[in-house]
Amino acid sequence: MACLDARASAPQPVQWTPIAPATTDLFNVFADAAGVWRCTDASCAHHAWSGGAVRTRTLPCAIRTFGSSPHGTHVAQVCDGKLVVTTLATGRSSTHELPVADVAELVVDDEGTVTATYDRSVVRVTATAVEGPFTLDVPRDAVVSGSAELRPAIGPWLAYSDGAFSKEVAWRSGGAAPAAVPLHGGALFNGDQMWVSLMASGYVKMTATGPVPVRGDVRGGLPGYGVLLDDKPWGPDGLLAHYEQAVLLLDHELVPVCSLLTPNGKGQSGRLGSDPTGTRLYYAAVDGSISIATP
Repeated sequence: MACLDARASAPQPVQWTPIAPATTDLFNVFADAAGVWRCTDASCAHHAWSGGAVRTRTLPCAIRTFGSSPHGTHVAQVCDGKLVVTTLATGRSSTHELPVADVAELVVDDEGTVTATYDRSVVRVTATAVEGPFTLDVPRDAVVSGSAELRPAIGPWLAYSDGAFSKEVAWRSGGAAPAAVPLHGGALFNGDQMWVSLMASGYVKMTATGPVPVRGDVRGGLPGYGVLLDDKPWGPDGLLAHYEQAVLLLDHELVPVCSLLTPNGKGQSGRLGSDPTGTRLYYAAVDGSISIATP
């Protein structure tokens, strides 16, 4: 297995096995313990990690405003101005009122709780209650005019800014009003665990009592393997850094575990993610085809 050689100085080759063909539809892709979901239009197809089994789940409406939970148990979407949460194991959906008809972005946790942002406001919707909406003092964008982007979060975090660089802020959930927490850098997430990139000053993990330095320092990235495309959760408590031609797997202290070659080349921008345990990876190419690997 490629990840057994954590001391390797360059990304290691790994076998990527195709499990789903290309599609011409707009798609979202995410994984659960049993396989990879690819949602297109108003349905989701589940492709098993092994054995070739495929099953489908019909959704209440097209996947325009859409989110999937960290372990792939729930999806949330806005249908005709209302929030709809679907449990993928059963296909059952629940509908909730929203304070506005259109939201900018939403996320859902594995209990079906949804957090949604719009303008400078955020709202959290559970099965039995609504928290908010709250209008937040979002910092200004560091590059363009106007406010930084307001992104929703899960668990103890309600939302965070994206684009203010050293002036980034996050807001904790609970209480009559969200508590603002200065981050001083960009937020990275695996579920409800947040790390912060402090630019030239390294990384910290955010805890209930404040930031704690981590042992890892990945500011050097993977030179020669293309630009950094994205960061995603890896397994229960790590992160993966997806470059054009390689992926860097990091543990909960952001210490590199190993790096692997990906199927895409320079200039390509597929999507890469992990199953909930971190033992399998998936790669969705720009044409929607999906390949999997065991790191």
